[in-house]
Amino acid sequence: MPSIGWISTCAFVLSTMGLLACGSVNNSGASDGGPSDFTLTVNPTSLTIPIARSKTVEVTIGRTGAAGDVMLNASGGGTSITTTFAPNPVPAGTTTSQATITVAGGAAAATTTLTLTGMAGSIQHSATVSVTSTTITVTGTVRGNRFGVKVGIIGKQSVTSGAGGVFMFTDVTPPYDLYTFGDSGSTSSPTPAVFLFNGLTRPDPIVTAPATANLTPVVLCGIVSPCPSSPVTGTKTGSGTNTDPVVFAWTNGAFSGTLDPSGTYRGQITWSSGSTNQGVLHAIQLTRRASGAPNTFLGYAKSGQVTLTSGTAATVNLGFASVNSTATLTGTVSGPSGYPSPSISLMQQFGGTQAPLWTTTTTTTVDATFPLIAAAGGTTLVASTSLNGGTSTFVQPLAATVAVDFAMPAAVVLALPADAMPGVTASTHFTWTSAASTINEVDISTGAPTRAAYKIFTTSSDATIPVVPELALPANQAFSWQVVGYGPNATIDEAAAANELESVSSADYSGLAHAQTFSSSRSFTSAP
Repeated sequence: MPSIGWISTCAFVLSTMGLLACGSVNNSGASDGGPSDFTLTVNPTSLTIPIARSKTVEVTIGRTGAAGDVMLNASGGGTSITTTFAPNPVPAGTTTSQATITVAGGAAAATTTLTLTGMAGSIQHSATVSVTSTTITVTGTVRGNRFGVKVGIIGKQSVTSGAGGVFMFTDVTPPYDLYTFGDSGSTSSPTPAVFLFNGLTRPDPIVTAPATANLTPVVLCGIVSPCPSSPVTGTKTGSGTNTDPVVFAWTNGAFSGTLDPSGTYRGQITWSSGSTNQGVLHAIQLTRRASGAPNTFLGYAKSGQVTLTSGTAATVNLGFASVNSTATLTGTVSGPSGYPSPSISLMQQFGGTQAPLWTTTTTTTVDATFPLIAAAGGTTLVASTSLNGGTSTFVQPLAATVAVDFAMPAAVVLALPADAMPGVTASTHFTWTSAASTINEVDISTGAPTRAAYKIFTTSSDATIPVVPELALPANQAFSWQVVGYGPNATIDEAAAANELESVSSADYSGLAHAQTFSSSRSFTSAP
């Protein structure tokens, strides 16, 4: 046995027998002179991995003697292939580790031999894995299953989506830049637009494409003519009191009114157009905490379908039932650093409309009770704060007791080009700063005489106007631009997932908490 790694030791043991005990210690874990070694095997020994993707192999350690921790490493992948191990080191008593092998985005398609090595003290063993990195086939869908939409990947010939909105590109090296092209805005004044998804890696993108809408001019009542309305009265019976506040909501318009101590409520229902209006009247009675937040819920009422005629009084009596199920909301919603404390609303869905159960001027603390009434709909927490033209918004749908703890992201701060900058080209870099875990939507547009719009989805803080054959940058024309942020999102691939990037809305009554930000807006003029 080699002497390296062995330390001769000898200790006197004092006893009535006067024995001298001597022995040896093995740095790799063996004692009393026993052999110590291990084997290292991998399964499988070959992998095919799409570029910008990962796969795993299992590393198995077989120990003999008292071999201890085995430290693993990989070599041979250069900058194109990286390997991580879990666990690492592989502790004594554990026999396997998962090696995750990742092919970097932009790597060339090739076959590479990786060497996985384990070390325990001075003992070392290795095994090899053959890794074949490949390009991918992108089979995607235009959101809404839209047929006949122009789709392109930068550097490849564009295609047209087929049945079900499906399109396909072969031999694609991720990350790739995919765009859709079409008309946006009004059908009467369409704007050619490009939507670019920058740096995708997924093989199955679901992407939004420009679309036009038949926009009918809306004449706002109350400006040129009074809004149609109907006075409504009724009695309140059942659960609750005649003195605590009641929140009313009409499902097809707006309700304003109060409950008086006699048990009669009086109000006015207003709607936007038409001499008649059909809807349902909801009402919920509550008590409030000192902050104004809901504390207890005393009763809930819902009328049947009611048809109102403008200018004609209606009677709608409401019988209140107990609210048997509630939940609590506690925690903190903090604004971005330097921003004012956010304004907060607790919104209650009533059929097809919503009404505030609680609104605050500014606060960071949330402490409220909310009802769980299937017939009334859901509840949601909404927060908003602004600074220097930028706005940050947040929504937390509520379905059960929750302790919210959310730090709102700061809105994008635009850097370049400077406001009103002339001579902008497709090579000009648009730069900004944005919060982490945010997908940025860069909106660039111009109107007459030559309409054009560009929407760029990216996790970067730098973008240029897409150069595509379908829409060249109009020359010598005034544009505006702004950046909208969506988060939290882990990667740009979330912009092309089954669930579209979510705006923040007071009507979000399901799903996960999310935020949306809006930068200030700037202008520029394109080069002649």
